[in-house]
Amino acid sequence: MKNIVYIIIILFILPSLTSAGEIYTYTDKDGNTVISNEPPPEEVKSKAKKIESYERDSPAAIAAFQMKQRAAEARGFREWQNSQNNSTPTKSAQTSTYDKSQNKRQEIMDKTDRLKKEYWDEVERCRQSKCQVNKNLRDEYFKAIKEDPRTITTTTTTTFKRSRR
Repeated sequence: MKNIVYIIIILFILPSLTSAGEIYTYTDKDGNTVISNEPPPEEVKSKAKKIESYERDSPAAIAAFQMKQRAAEARGFREWQNSQNNSTPTKSAQTSTYDKSQNKRQEIMDKTDRLKKEYWDEVERCRQSKCQVNKNLRDEYFKAIKEDPRTITTTTTTTFKRSRR
């Protein structure tokens, strides 16, 4: 039984060891460089080269290539940054609408703040001299508070039930 297992293992391993093969390189009729483990066609067989061995690049050559790549990437990034900094931003219609709404909101808040100061100064003045606060100022201030986007308003409804006695 062991012999059969050994024979099967040898039959699977032996072909993989012998098929390491040879590598050929040549230029085809379209000018493309072809690297293959199959022999080249007859029409280019005289120009084909058989590659006998392969040598790895030295660590110094690899490091030099990597440095060149990093420098090229950094240069490209700097050029992109400069193009972004030098370009003038274009405003879309949506941005323009947003800016207008923000300006309007700021105007409302400024108006509310101004009226608040005027109203409470008037209230303080009237406390000291026993006068009435200007009704128009009071109404304008409370209207501004309702329009102010910072104001949170709630409505409370109270119902009273009459008790029967």
